[in-house]
Amino acid sequence: MSNRDDLLQKTETLAAMDPKKIQKPHNIPIPVYCQEADILYIWALDDKDALTAAGLAWELVEDLPLRLGALKEAEAVWNAVRIGTSDAAAKWAKERPAAYDLRKQIRQTFRYAFRNQPALLEKLRRTGEGRTHAAMIQDLINLEELGTANAGLLESTGFDMTLLEKADRKADELRRIFSEATNSRLRSPEAKDIRNRAYTHLREAVDEICRCGRFAFKGNKERLYGYRSNYLRRRNIKRRKEKTEKAK
Repeated sequence: MSNRDDLLQKTETLAAMDPKKIQKPHNIPIPVYCQEADILYIWALDDKDALTAAGLAWELVEDLPLRLGALKEAEAVWNAVRIGTSDAAAKWAKERPAAYDLRKQIRQTFRYAFRNQPALLEKLRRTGEGRTHAAMIQDLINLEELGTANAGLLESTGFDMTLLEKADRKADELRRIFSEATNSRLRSPEAKDIRNRAYTHLREAVDEICRCGRFAFKGNKERLYGYRSNYLRRRNIKRRKEKTEKAK
């Protein structure tokens, strides 16, 4: 079974979780946490008798690979959305200023070319009033149509008619980029929430197994070692060392 299948199988469980109990990974990187959970699963298999004797519901251990696969897939999706959001937003930020300048440039020429045409000036006035990005994109389309329909007036001013084609192409391009940026931004919170739910679901099992393991093997250092986070242990040692050196 793939990680994607694991996540699909856990969809209803994750959706039913109490939002107030959702945790965010903050003290350990997800790849590291997944690796340690993988090791914990293998470690616990050898201690089934001792763990169940101490009261552990063995179903938690059996469910660990499924929870782990769900988190791996949810983390991959979140990373893909996060990177996609960043790329789409960067593209939009890069292209947007030139589009606004193009709209301004075309409108200035139109205003002069239509100076003796009240009806056309009124149409021009309505094209460019929009203050949103989506309105700006639509303005470029409307300007291209208005300019093409009144090419004679524009050509008499020496207007570069290729700007109308440019406006049309730019509108199509911007519509796609803006749509990507908007969709990515909307998907981002959902993907992150699913990742956090998958993390919480795995952590609930990991924490319970580790608590039971530490109790069952409190007098056995060799087996006790497998029920503690090696990453957090090294991090704490490093922090204590840095604190001691700072005090000195």
